[in-house]
Amino acid sequence: MYQQTLSPHDLPIRRSEIWLTMGYHGAEPTKDVEEMMEYLLQQAYEVCRPQVGYVVKDGAVIDPRHIRIEDQTFKPGRTITKYLDDSTQFGVFVATAGEEFEQWASSLNDIVHTYMADAIGSVIAEAAVEYITNEIREMALSDGQNISNNYSPGYCGWSVAEQKSIFALLPEGFCGISLNDSCLMHPIKSVSGIVAIGNQVEWRDYQCGICHLIDCVKRKVKR
Repeated sequence: MYQQTLSPHDLPIRRSEIWLTMGYHGAEPTKDVEEMMEYLLQQAYEVCRPQVGYVVKDGAVIDPRHIRIEDQTFKPGRTITKYLDDSTQFGVFVATAGEEFEQWASSLNDIVHTYMADAIGSVIAEAAVEYITNEIREMALSDGQNISNNYSPGYCGWSVAEQKSIFALLPEGFCGISLNDSCLMHPIKSVSGIVAIGNQVEWRDYQCGICHLIDCVKRKVKR
């Protein structure tokens, strides 16, 4: 089991991702918007304490739609499952911008600041996922194993309800994250997911074309 509290400075937080999350698809923000973003980023960096963690569990693909991880069966569907072939273990992870970020974002009274802070939080959480995926990769490589991309409930048709099964594999309160009856995580800017591990597992560049989530703000393929 691995668990770590980070500084935002440890994470690959890219301003281009914040603009994309806010809807700037190819457009350039104005100077005053950029200055406002820098002001909010500085505040966020001062308060934010992201947390990441993972556990390694035995598991395998059991048919074209299902995988098993320890005593939990998941149905991520064909789109994801085909990228998990030849796995023998899974890194089950969570990553969060943290409670401190959520309290700060909730304290903002300006609607524009709140909107920008929401985008910042999403990018911090995704950067934390990138960080923990790299940690899983280093662990796997040290054991002569390969890893897949990370996959999370809510993407590519994988039901959000299966977060309950992911959390069943984790210690209670892991990284300060809890799951409510509606399968929403607290803090809100949190991500859970899996990474396949195995000798024959392959890392593949993400392609929006494999996903049918048409309202994703980061979609690069038009439908």
